[in-house]
Amino acid sequence: MLIGQVTCRCCHGGALTLKLMLAINALEEIMPRGYDLHITSGYRCRKNNKKSGGVSDSEHLFGRAIDLYCPQLHILDLLYIALQISSFKGIGLYIDCKIPRLHLDVRSTTKQARWCKKNGVFVPFEEEAKQVLF
Repeated sequence: MLIGQVTCRCCHGGALTLKLMLAINALEEIMPRGYDLHITSGYRCRKNNKKSGGVSDSEHLFGRAIDLYCPQLHILDLLYIALQISSFKGIGLYIDCKIPRLHLDVRSTTKQARWCKKNGVFVPFEEEAKQVLF
């Protein structure tokens, strides 16, 4: 079950793209039954994006990104599940928050982007995964 707000927390405007909604539905379909996906951020207006620390060309501005977590799963288990959805071209792992979460986006480029934010610093996903997993 998807829980949370997908419109902007600031102005309550905006919406998620159909492509992102379909990718989220695909994610929900392969989640363990009864597990909830909690949205921490969906669409953002420019003002809210800046306040949230988002980059100037954030996919959130275009309704192509969502940040979420699953309270019943370790963040790395959720990451493993999300990696199975090919529509997610951008996947960020945020582990330096009170509640670790994933950024998932359906950016228009074919090039995949993977990153991790830890202690306020963005590092390539592969680098952080080696430290976390091994």
